[in-house]
Amino acid sequence: HRLEMIRLAVAELPGWTASELELARGGRSYTFDTLDGLRSAEPTSQFFFITGADAFAEVASWRRYPEVLDLAHFVVITRPGSSFDAL
Repeated sequence: HRLEMIRLAVAELPGWTASELELARGGRSYTFDTLDGLRSAEPTSQFFFITGADAFAEVASWRRYPEVLDLAHFVVITRPGSSFDAL
């Protein structure tokens, strides 16, 4: 469902695509590994990682923090029940 939402969101943005890398890899998935794989495959592309404010509030606990922040532009949005105050 999340992949389909991203596909719909970028459908009319020229040059933007949704990646299936995490789904194809299977098993446990870490943001660092996904972004590192994308950057290795497409070194000249820009990457945007869209996440909720509630998840980003825990970024210091993510694998390979703070290095992960250098691999993409992070787009942080609020979701029902969360706010930017937690950040």
